[in-house]
Amino acid sequence: MFARAQLDWGANVNLGRNCLVALGLAVVATSNAETTRAATLADTAQVIATSLASAPECAGAAVAIAFSGKAGAGQVFSGTVSYASGVRRPADANTIFYLGSVTKTFTAFLLAEAVAQRLVKPEDPAINYLPNGTMLPSFQQGGRNFPVRLIDLATHTSGLPRDLPDMTYPFSTAQMYAGLAKISLASQPGTAWSYSNLGFALLAEAMQGVFKASYDKLLADNIAIPLGMAHTLLVSDTSDGAEIPIGYGPKGGKAPLNNSTWPAFNGAGAIRASLTDMSKYLSFAMTGSGNGHLAQLRPILFDWHSFARQEGGGNIEQGLAWQRETPFGNGVDVVWKDGEVPGFAAFIAYSEKLGEGAVVLSNRQTCKVGRAALCVLRAAGELNGTRATRGPSCAF
Repeated sequence: MFARAQLDWGANVNLGRNCLVALGLAVVATSNAETTRAATLADTAQVIATSLASAPECAGAAVAIAFSGKAGAGQVFSGTVSYASGVRRPADANTIFYLGSVTKTFTAFLLAEAVAQRLVKPEDPAINYLPNGTMLPSFQQGGRNFPVRLIDLATHTSGLPRDLPDMTYPFSTAQMYAGLAKISLASQPGTAWSYSNLGFALLAEAMQGVFKASYDKLLADNIAIPLGMAHTLLVSDTSDGAEIPIGYGPKGGKAPLNNSTWPAFNGAGAIRASLTDMSKYLSFAMTGSGNGHLAQLRPILFDWHSFARQEGGGNIEQGLAWQRETPFGNGVDVVWKDGEVPGFAAFIAYSEKLGEGAVVLSNRQTCKVGRAALCVLRAAGELNGTRATRGPSCAF
């Protein structure tokens, strides 16, 4: 699932010639009507999408961008997608993309739902909701036993490793539990941050134990159906009849439509969706819009805590799956989650202070979707009069 530990933006704002032209229009447009601002942001987003799709890291692939907020809402596309059938067509609002580790935000959503329904407490030991006989390690220190809790799985502070060794597709749940019995925790749960796909795979397993339902049913009943996300399914689910475009790996070759951790790690990185679906999901993440009950889950999902990184030093602000940083040098927060699997890259981000959000999807794994999302947010912020003093380079 290859998610990053932090945003790695450059120290200076460098938007490239084409993007500077578009952002120049954005600054001029701040005195115009909302419709003009929305049109200008759409123009800027289109420039970003086209520039990104033309970059070497994204060559041969498509880029889809959705934006939403005070400066307007819309979708833009660049590039075409190919299918195993031989069909090739421009990317559009219904093109399917794999989300990779953005899946983790959906699994965290299920934990928030379980907490809201008072079925669990975040501090409950995860072992309570896993199958009988599960050998989940705990941490021993000073004669005390520290179990891995649900909250630890959802915040990458369980002490579990990133993955299990020697995983190859298809990797079964039985293989995961067998491997779990052979590992130990690197740190006391809840004390140090270290990214763990395994942790979210176990959280998904625990949620199935809590709700007594399969992960795909939980995804549909609790998220996709309430938010009207018609094409949001596990990658193995073909019930909507949608074709999956060919994805491209780091060197531009066709990537396999599977991942070494699936299906055992489905809850860590195996959801796919369309840009239209992800636009709805973005609106929910930003404001809770789309469903009154689901809006009540936001305070649980976005309960921020600062943790020391187990490797690399420094601290990280972590909610349930989501992370938060201030990349623009002006105190403006950005809440984000990224994802990569063979052939696909995804990034979703929003800023409460700016009131803006963006989703960027591509069917090439190395496409710099996170950088593009930040460029869109920065442009939207400038439309609303908030200038950045640092940020990503948009010279793709």
